[in-house]
Amino acid sequence: MHGDHVRKELRELESLTARRDFGAVVTLGRPLFDKRWRGEDLALIRFYVGQAHCRLVQPLEALAYLPLARERFELQNDEWLAVEALDWEASARGLLEDPTALMLENQALARCRKLEPRPRQLEARILCHLANMFVVGRSWALAISHYEAAVEAANTVNDLLQLAKTHHGLAAAYQRSGQPAKARLHLDKALALYSIESDLSAVYRVENDLGDLLLREGHLEAAERHFLKALAGAEELRINRRGRGFILGNLGDVCFRQGRIDEARGYLKQALEAGQLFGERIVVADAEMLLGQLEEQLGNHRAADGHYLVAIRCLEEIEMPNRLRDSHVEYAQLLEDRGDVRAAFQQLRLAIATESAAAKTAG
Repeated sequence: MHGDHVRKELRELESLTARRDFGAVVTLGRPLFDKRWRGEDLALIRFYVGQAHCRLVQPLEALAYLPLARERFELQNDEWLAVEALDWEASARGLLEDPTALMLENQALARCRKLEPRPRQLEARILCHLANMFVVGRSWALAISHYEAAVEAANTVNDLLQLAKTHHGLAAAYQRSGQPAKARLHLDKALALYSIESDLSAVYRVENDLGDLLLREGHLEAAERHFLKALAGAEELRINRRGRGFILGNLGDVCFRQGRIDEARGYLKQALEAGQLFGERIVVADAEMLLGQLEEQLGNHRAADGHYLVAIRCLEEIEMPNRLRDSHVEYAQLLEDRGDVRAAFQQLRLAIATESAAAKTAG
């Protein structure tokens, strides 16, 4: 292809990426694959389109492009772009709950820190992606330390959007580790920064997390208001993956705690459908455990057991030992309350074995 024309199309992809118009990147970029390109130009197109898919939360589509782009960058000895592509590849795998994601993201961080001059913006993003993975895996201390390192890196380059994402992540980590006051502080910072950056999809995610915070503190009506706002935002933006299943599950939890059993079951079934449709096994596991509690409360012991066993199987598949341990403990409590002490003891033994195996792997 003619050189000037090539550069124009690549500049346009770069410009759209900088403006965060990822839908336009995909629309412009995908037809370009029908043309003939030099290897290095094709790698750049794959990189921009793959990154756009990842940022649109379309991880399977992203992985059709990013590994190939990274291989070409490595062949060209372009370590900067190779690290960028590796970061987005790891992030896409993380969205798919792929156990290799953490290893790849750690590789990206190690390689990023060897670059000269050190790219602090990229480092902040990688640290944030790592911290997100630790939040999903319920490793709170690791999540907080990585987010704090990300804040430090983002502050040096005044990257407001990255700072917003990092404060949002810190809020989730503090919330889950039982520090609600710190969580609220970081959520307020995240909401202010997202609003400055006009990131509407992030605003609805903060609404969901504010609801989660209020839910854990027992403020059910206030929590429900935030969840409904989050759901309306997700529907308006046609968010069809990350977020919607979690919000539906949270609404199911609120209704269950308020004794609105039919509504709770309806929301939890929708959460299950969303989780199954997009392979989100954490959404599925959380919804199954809540349905287990619901059936237990109604005296349907066999149905409750079935839901918990499905949840445990989901968590075993994605190698998240902390979540798996917590699910065994929760199921043990349910069985003990039912009066089945032997089965409860067996679940506690499985929880201890899970923790022990995780500690050996970490060591």
